[in-house]
Amino acid sequence: HACLVLYSCSWYIQVEKRPNSEGTAIVNEVIAGSQAEAAGLKRGDIVCFGGSNGQEEMHYDMFLELAR
Repeated sequence: HACLVLYSCSWYIQVEKRPNSEGTAIVNEVIAGSQAEAAGLKRGDIVCFGGSNGQEEMHYDMFLELAR
């Protein structure tokens, strides 16, 4: 699996490519005490587009582009 560890802005999350046909992004790890944990992110959360009310999953490759 492809994997990205995002340490910018003190979010401290690890995201990987979800093994589904769409290849969407999934949170693999949230560092304790991080802003990501404070925001309520948890392992297994699917990364979705803001404003989609959780209905539009973000592709892993697009997440990589936006995280740079």
